[in-house]
Amino acid sequence: MINVQQFRELIVRLPLKECDVWSQAAENLLIGTALTESLLSYLSQYPEGPARGVFQMEGNTYYDVVKYLRRKEALSASILKACHYVDFPQEPEVMISNLKFAALMCRAFYWRFEEPLPDANDVIGLAHYHKLYYNTIYGKADPSEFVRLYRRYAGCPTT
Repeated sequence: MINVQQFRELIVRLPLKECDVWSQAAENLLIGTALTESLLSYLSQYPEGPARGVFQMEGNTYYDVVKYLRRKEALSASILKACHYVDFPQEPEVMISNLKFAALMCRAFYWRFEEPLPDANDVIGLAHYHKLYYNTIYGKADPSEFVRLYRRYAGCPTT
């Protein structure tokens, strides 16, 4: 497992701040998403499947996020600049090896929704937000697992 504090500081917080899309709620949501989706251990969906990177983003979702970003010129430019890319990689497999890019793509995924993020310390709210938007009703994630993993590995918000 990747050290959660280093992951938080180096892979999530710094790139999100660099692209001006950081908030404590967004940071906590991405930490919980990575813990729930991969336990910060799996780079490809296990035992088999289409999801890639520690955030376990599927290819179709990746392409949807890229399409969204192409309509958001400033956000798109800041992500590409932060990752030293001229354009978005054609294949989602890049999220296996480029954790910074994967974190920014996960943040861009959540950025698409009008519903505001829950309070940064509302881990239960963050868990339900993850389930509703990222994992959806069709996914296997359970909000109680998000809460358990977040509290065990990332801290224990009061709610």
